Amino acid sequence: MLFFILAGFAAPHTTEYDTDFDGYTIPAGSLILANIFAMHHDKDYWGDPEVFRIDRWIGTNGEFLLHDEHFMPFSMGKFLCQLSNNEMFYIFVKLLVKFEVLLLIE
Repeated sequence: MLFFILAGFAAPHTTEYDTDFDGYTIPAGSLILANIFAMHHDKDYWGDPEVFRIDRWIGTNGEFLLHDEHFMPFSMGKFLCQLSNNEMFYIFVKLLVKFEVLLLIE
């Protein structure tokens, strides 16, 4: 989980047409700001968002778990950070350089 984010809100979006969402009507042309900080710190979803737990991200079979609606570290929509894949690759390579990775065979 991302404990600190540079900007608490995603880039502004606008609605193209009148939209009904969760009992509310959002008129066309309305400015929408996604609160990324609130998504990442939602206690109803994460339980204890201030604690890093690897089991949130890696399943029992070693698969990567996605949290599409509750984890958006690189914003969302057409404003998704284009550097995100490169940054993730860079972080992964730095981890490989710093740590010894071993294959566990049982």
